[in-house]
Amino acid sequence: MLHLYHQILLTSRANKHTMPTIIALATSPAGGAIALIRLSGPHTQEITQTLTRKNQMPIPRRATLARLYTPEGETVDEALITHFTAPNSYTGENMLEISTHASPFITRTLINLAVDLGARLAQPGEFTQRAFLNGKLDLAQAEAVNDLIAAITPAQHKTAYQQLKGTVSQAIEQLRAKLLELASLTELEIDFGEEDVEFADREQLLHLSQQTLEQAQQLTQGFARGEAIRHGVPLAIIGPPNAGKSSLLNHLLGEERAIVTDIPGTTRDTLEGELLLGDILFRPVDTAGLRQTEDPVERIGIERAYKELQAAPLALILLDSTRPAEELANHLRDIAPNIQPSTSTLILLTKRDKTNQDRLAQTLQSLSPLTQYPIATISVKQTNGTHELHEWLHARASDILQEGEVPTLTNIRHYNALQQAALELEALQQAIQNQLPPDLLAHHIRNVTHHLGTVTGRITTEDILTNIFANFCIGK
Repeated sequence: MLHLYHQILLTSRANKHTMPTIIALATSPAGGAIALIRLSGPHTQEITQTLTRKNQMPIPRRATLARLYTPEGETVDEALITHFTAPNSYTGENMLEISTHASPFITRTLINLAVDLGARLAQPGEFTQRAFLNGKLDLAQAEAVNDLIAAITPAQHKTAYQQLKGTVSQAIEQLRAKLLELASLTELEIDFGEEDVEFADREQLLHLSQQTLEQAQQLTQGFARGEAIRHGVPLAIIGPPNAGKSSLLNHLLGEERAIVTDIPGTTRDTLEGELLLGDILFRPVDTAGLRQTEDPVERIGIERAYKELQAAPLALILLDSTRPAEELANHLRDIAPNIQPSTSTLILLTKRDKTNQDRLAQTLQSLSPLTQYPIATISVKQTNGTHELHEWLHARASDILQEGEVPTLTNIRHYNALQQAALELEALQQAIQNQLPPDLLAHHIRNVTHHLGTVTGRITTEDILTNIFANFCIGK
């Protein structure tokens, strides 16, 4: 069942005194010097006063040194505690952060004491979920919290931080502003249709709907970049059997992920991993060797290899330099039509340690006129040419990840919602051009508003919230 955002918000505020107080360890349980425990909810004050054996709460938003006691009066630890009063806290509730020594015994004891005093253990992401329900963050910003925590590259960090600060939310609100203008024009015509006055000029509606559609499409076009930032720049490793594709994947990943043999057709499916090269994350994909075969399983693998090539922004075409130049030229002719114009491609002549320099030069001379793509040589075994490969990958990926003018979408949920909104806007344009009545136009506008509302959480469901916050760590 769908719920409007403000209905959820009003319900949460009406029930805030009945919502349970939650507690969790916000730092890693693996240990360290300091551990942070979070406590949030209506009983925060009573639990704090009991643990500290003080009748007064510490000054809000100021770290205070305090001893924490068991019911028997034994000191558990001397810690820094910081009290936040509603609504001026992360969750929007009364909240306490306890910085203790990171002893598992200390943290376990303090959490158990709080539970005995009426708190319960927090679910994954529950602190951020309460921040959303209490209006501290919208849903897109709440999801950005998890992305910020998981960031391992500068691009991931920058994008998540921008989303946390509301860049995606602001773009969605700009779209909603245009929709409100559209809605106001059509609703007037519905309300006063009997007056035989056309309140909404159809050309004006068409122009406004086109502007809104273009803005939505601009946002979705940045999703490929967002996917590359979040999951790694896809890198397709393509070539005939025994060209060294699996060996190259193992070299890039620094581990034996792929089986390497002299038997053609060993790799029958795609195999991928993660490569952090400098400050950029890559997702290299090893693929089945491209050749004519009657084996149905191998043919499926070859089809998947071509799909990877057609979808990837980066591609390495591997050719065995020990094979005759004419054979390599034929491979190149077969593969080239499947390379997209937007794909940055490098042809690699492998096993250069097994080929004399004169033959290698002749092969390069034979292949160069057949392709527009640069050709390089490499020996994974002796690591010759690997440094140049790394430089090429980093340079091309930097171009792909270059920041655009519109906010970057990294979340598939946001992308799907905007895609649905764009489809409804196209239907709206068709309805305007066909001179359909204003109530049908209003129907499409409401649908667009609905899809946009799911991004920021103005419209959501219990299932959506459960799925989103289940991916968070406990204590966040």
